[in-house]
Amino acid sequence: MNLSTGDVTSVLPAGNGGLGTTTLGSLAVGSNLSITGGQSVLIGTSTQISLGSNVVTSIANDTNVTGFAANTLTLGRTGTLAAARLNSNVVQAISNDTNITGSISAQNLTLGWQGQLAVARGGTGAASRKQCRRNLWRSPFVIGYR
Repeated sequence: MNLSTGDVTSVLPAGNGGLGTTTLGSLAVGSNLSITGGQSVLIGTSTQISLGSNVVTSIANDTNVTGFAANTLTLGRTGTLAAARLNSNVVQAISNDTNITGSISAQNLTLGWQGQLAVARGGTGAASRKQCRRNLWRSPFVIGYR
């Protein structure tokens, strides 16, 4: 059976498969939603409401950054960052010298001194005055040499 719009003269009741109304309702949505098909819709019909493009709908967790969303986005950090992910100005290693040493523990750099500073490096190379005179003057004819 084929019907045309002229054949329909009244509202088809919901019990017979119709909507039972001709009332239009107005839909209002927030700034991050959109409506397909207009804001005035026939009550009882389906209307598509979509989230805007700037609404977070999923989260991709990273090695050290995790997220959870249930109306509110919550971010967290886990683990230790790999060396490659640190800024280039973050000290990650120490090159010890003959006399100057260092160590890093719990993000704290500790410097230390070991031994005697050699004569060639501007020191005396000695721990005592007598050895200092021997290292610096190197001559048994210097007054006071013992």
